[in-house]
Amino acid sequence: MHLLNIMYELIENIKTVDPEITKLCLPTNSGFIFLFPKEIIYIQSFNAYAYLYAVSGEKIFINKSLKEMESLLNEDAFFRVHKSFIVNLQKIKRYVRNGADHLIMENGEKLPISRKKKKDLLDLLLSNKNKNI
Repeated sequence: MHLLNIMYELIENIKTVDPEITKLCLPTNSGFIFLFPKEIIYIQSFNAYAYLYAVSGEKIFINKSLKEMESLLNEDAFFRVHKSFIVNLQKIKRYVRNGADHLIMENGEKLPISRKKKKDLLDLLLSNKNKNI
């Protein structure tokens, strides 16, 4: 029973780890990559896997689905703007409003915003709730 309590305590500690000082360990085809969440610009789905676009300019194939990646990332710093994209809110350079609203990211990439996510994203970006932006 004592071991079980220790395991529960460790799990709770993992949930409260500061994402600014904790690296993610992500599986790739050739092993693992370790990076801080702040090094991620955005993640794009690719079949049942994902491509991660890093501030270093790398495009990294990750052996995890977008849904799995979403569960690993801090919801205060990342937002799923479309069924195929999760963005780092700190890496948004512009929000373009026109018939097909989209984001321009720090690396110059243009990412679509789904109609279903548009209101939630705008509310988040325009509110003071998100101190990470």
